[in-house]
Amino acid sequence: MDRLARRLSEAIGARFVAVAVFWFSGYFISRLDTGIVLFALTAAWLPWIVDLAVSWTQTPSLRTALWLAAALAMQLLSGAPQVHFYTWLALIVWLAIGLRRAKDRPEEAAGF
Repeated sequence: MDRLARRLSEAIGARFVAVAVFWFSGYFISRLDTGIVLFALTAAWLPWIVDLAVSWTQTPSLRTALWLAAALAMQLLSGAPQVHFYTWLALIVWLAIGLRRAKDRPEEAAGF
């Protein structure tokens, strides 16, 4: 999560708050209280996936797309398809925003 927060903000306080809010949110705490760690293990892939999506929309490359596909596959294999579905929803929203921004700045969009 810190890697994603570092990509989105330079302020160390903002990064700390982002990590704390992500890991101590009601979603994780309620799942850990019941002893279901499978959701936490699957959701741990979410920051990596969003970070790779941000990286891919900023500078598209085949390597980043393959890493993104591998992270999505690992999340699916970790065992909670509900969380994987939520990740796809977040990914679709982020890619729509990121690709629109890249289209507005064609000089920065590299392509494959």
